[in-house]
Amino acid sequence: MARLGRPFKHHGAIPAALGHLARPGVTVAEVADLVGLSHRRLIEIFTGHVGVTPKVFARLQRFQRAVVIVQQARSVDWAELAIGCGYYDQSHMIRDFSEFAGLSPADLLRHRDDPVKMNHVALPDRAGSNLSNTA
Repeated sequence: MARLGRPFKHHGAIPAALGHLARPGVTVAEVADLVGLSHRRLIEIFTGHVGVTPKVFARLQRFQRAVVIVQQARSVDWAELAIGCGYYDQSHMIRDFSEFAGLSPADLLRHRDDPVKMNHVALPDRAGSNLSNTA
């Protein structure tokens, strides 16, 4: 019980890693170098503190940037959106939309006025999902 009253101490690299990974185009290897940890150690510490790997966190950040733009745009140039949010190409973006939202980007755009659809999050298949990977 005494341990429960103590504040949770996080590794000092975590806030910096979170900040770097929130920016488009930053790789996990670059973040590991910036915070002074090996790639493997960053993944281990980050996953323990955040609950997902740095790569999945970066993917979620990129996906969230794209969703905000889709919600606010009158029309969307999908290729431009993909590149602007840090995706390699449009199919890469579509794959993340399908995995994280259970909808294609076009479906999300069509349903942006439906609060149920816009707040829908697909539950990943734990056995086959990238969300369960630790590397």
